[in-house]
Amino acid sequence: MRIGNGSFEDIVSRRMREWQLRQSSPAAREPAPSGPIPVITLSRELGSGGNEVAQLLQEQLDWHLWDRQLVEEIARSAQVRTSVVESLDERRRSEILDILHELLGDRLGPVGYRRHLAQIILTVALHGSAIIVGRGANWLLPNALNVRIVAPLAQRVARVAAREAISEEEARRRCLESDRERAESVRALFGRSIDDLMGYDLVINTSCVAPAGAAAIIIAAVKEHFRG
Repeated sequence: MRIGNGSFEDIVSRRMREWQLRQSSPAAREPAPSGPIPVITLSRELGSGGNEVAQLLQEQLDWHLWDRQLVEEIARSAQVRTSVVESLDERRRSEILDILHELLGDRLGPVGYRRHLAQIILTVALHGSAIIVGRGANWLLPNALNVRIVAPLAQRVARVAAREAISEEEARRRCLESDRERAESVRALFGRSIDDLMGYDLVINTSCVAPAGAAAIIIAAVKEHFRG
């Protein structure tokens, strides 16, 4: 499968090489700074401009962007998934298992796609400097900067209709279907409501803030959240 400028295997391979270079650098041998690992999770409603915000964050922070499609493809590929998980040392891999058990218990089951998905999200997060879009990552990563991007339904419908060149009726159907599917996924995996405000550090309504403004707000919050 191809994503952007290459297959998802190519993208993951490049990022793993960057991880390895970073781990072998002189800076990596210095004591790690205290505080949470720099990670942003980005939950968004369809048509809210969340994808544009994520792209701006990637460009301005120079962090890796892990969108829903890429994370799901890794979780489905046993070979790529194993390589990604094994990019961490044994202590960190054990830490992932502990986190999965503590946060989710038996909800995921011992094997299967959901467990693989959660495992990949945690692996990516432990490497740091990551923007993780969707998949309820905020419920797995309470110490990340967890952001939700929303907008009124009418505005979302207009955006989707214009972007996809479809009728507003069809755009409305897609928005509502997306809302339902995303809410059901979070409820099934984490037993939480996607609209629970306690799951987010920031909720930004793009009816009054453009994507560039939303990105600026998030970057200011990054500096505060991960300072020191």
